[in-house]
Amino acid sequence: MVGAQMELGFEPAPDVQLRLAASYYDYEINSLLDADAGDTRSNYLDGDSFLSDFNLLNILATARFSGPHPRWPISIVGDYVKNLGIDQTVKDEDTGYSVDLFVGRASNQGDVRFRYGFSEAGTDAVLAAFSHDNTTIATNYQQHAVSTGFRGLKDTTFDLTWYFYRKKQLGTMAHDRDWVSRLRLSASVRF
Repeated sequence: MVGAQMELGFEPAPDVQLRLAASYYDYEINSLLDADAGDTRSNYLDGDSFLSDFNLLNILATARFSGPHPRWPISIVGDYVKNLGIDQTVKDEDTGYSVDLFVGRASNQGDVRFRYGFSEAGTDAVLAAFSHDNTTIATNYQQHAVSTGFRGLKDTTFDLTWYFYRKKQLGTMAHDRDWVSRLRLSASVRF
């Protein structure tokens, strides 16, 4: 993989921070011989290789406002990806995006942060091996996420996230149309 990234940041007002980042990733995958189902789980395959090449352009924009109190900043994050190496037979499945709203922070002991996010990805918008290991669908999904984070100890943050998702391109099977729920509890320790 060859990649490049750049980021611009500025503060138009004392309580507002804006960031814009762009990345480009060019993957060279010559064989799937040693790949397992987790590496290819929802991308299109053409025999023993991926149908599409993965040349990903990723744009990330963040706006952070100080909020009514230092413990309650408000952030909006938008993320967009386009696979420039898509195979033309699936050209409508080359993009993905997410929009997240964060309220609060989880940087000091006793802090609480809340999040709501919506995301959607086409089947070959991203490489499934590196996409969304928190649910059973790595690509071709629509998803809502609601989470809360709590900094319970000086160096430990606990996060509880509820994912509500389904396939974006619905198949012919009845279960393809079902929304699925998944609850995840995680702890992050900084040392």
